[in-house]
Amino acid sequence: MLGSLGAWAVGSSVAEEGESKRASGPISPAVIELHVQPTQKFYLPHTENSVWLCVRVVGLESSLPQDGAETARRNIAWVLDRSGSMEGGRLSALRSAVAGAVQSLAPEDIVSVVLFGSEVETVVEAQPSRAAAERITSMKTWESGGGAALFDGLNQAAAQLRRHASGNTISQLVLVTDGEATKGPRERGDFQRLAEGWLREGIGLTVVGLGGGFDEDLLAAMARAGGGKFRYCESPDHLAAVLAEAGNASGIAVAADLVVSIEFRNYWSEVRVRGGLPGEVRRRVATFRVPHLLAGQERVFLTSALLPVQAAGGTARDSVRARARWVDPASGEIQEIVSSVSIRFSSDLRDNDYRLSAAAHRTVTAALLTEGLGEAIDALDRGDRRRLLRSLRDARDATRRLELEGDEPSENPALAAFEAYLAELQAREIGPSERKLLRSGLLGRLQPPPLQEERARPSSYPSQPSSSSKLLYP
Repeated sequence: MLGSLGAWAVGSSVAEEGESKRASGPISPAVIELHVQPTQKFYLPHTENSVWLCVRVVGLESSLPQDGAETARRNIAWVLDRSGSMEGGRLSALRSAVAGAVQSLAPEDIVSVVLFGSEVETVVEAQPSRAAAERITSMKTWESGGGAALFDGLNQAAAQLRRHASGNTISQLVLVTDGEATKGPRERGDFQRLAEGWLREGIGLTVVGLGGGFDEDLLAAMARAGGGKFRYCESPDHLAAVLAEAGNASGIAVAADLVVSIEFRNYWSEVRVRGGLPGEVRRRVATFRVPHLLAGQERVFLTSALLPVQAAGGTARDSVRARARWVDPASGEIQEIVSSVSIRFSSDLRDNDYRLSAAAHRTVTAALLTEGLGEAIDALDRGDRRRLLRSLRDARDATRRLELEGDEPSENPALAAFEAYLAELQAREIGPSERKLLRSGLLGRLQPPPLQEERARPSSYPSQPSSSSKLLYP
């Protein structure tokens, strides 16, 4: 029956159901595994089902000898605001924080520093971290003043990164700013397109907003488009801790220019990227881009889609395919791995196992909380405190309805931080920095929530699990 509902737009050999297939041909000292699974084992037949799908990409250490395998070098360009609003202690604290972060890098890592005000200046050309640290500490105090040529500063920093970019180099641009662009392009779309282009080059973007004068929507959109994080730093005193995180990744590079696509057969509808991960949907294919994947690193992607009544019966075989394609850092060759999954149905309540694995539980929890933050921002923009709190409570309650495999509860620091924030907010007034805190994913513990125009439609959470099926319908 399902064969008559439509074929795949792109054909490929696939692994057995729910299993991954390793790429053939030359491989690097580590390999990738790809896992795809729905968040529940069975769905109700003869009814429309909302199906959430977890896709995990894991960089594994190979059993092959590791002789000659090189740890990936960091290639970091710091783009730092020195406009007039940074005068006083802010610029001094920023200089000290960057110096400390650079000193913590490995000797082989590459560092460059670009300052932008009304004019842009590369004060540290791309060079090994030790020499860069000496250069920063030996410089006179950075002077602030003028406007903010943010667009030109970013482009100049990207040019520094390209000088040392390679398959085994993790290239990352780190922006720190306390205000809005005042010179050159300043529309959100201009910066999003810039970040998207870097991501296709293999350059990631981390954005730090300092104080209360910056546009959090712009910075969050840039970070999402660039596959990185947006962090909110309320005080210069916290800069050192925030910037230290920018240089903490190391290991053997498994993949460069990783593209993960999740392909739904053409009888699916309303395919959506869930949570705050950057991704796009075109013709029932959700696509994510990752500049680099390291050995031992795991990336998890979450989508949802509606499965129609006519497809909900027996087993919907090979209903969804996940595909990972990347460049092998060792050989420069393109590698690909494909995995498919079938959706199963049962009206027997004993078969309707809706408990989540620990990995799926963490992923779905993060997505629900992130989307709840987005709804809370919408309420805050309307001045509706009651709806803001209700949005946060609904997201929290939705995660509490998720059931986990096994008897022991899973530790979830993000959920704990979310609940602590909600409890605090219910007992106090909304502060001036509330919106930036929400947009940052509560100080980086969650992904920044998508902007309102990015969300296809508001998320809806059931008030309670269905009494007849007890299935999970997030």
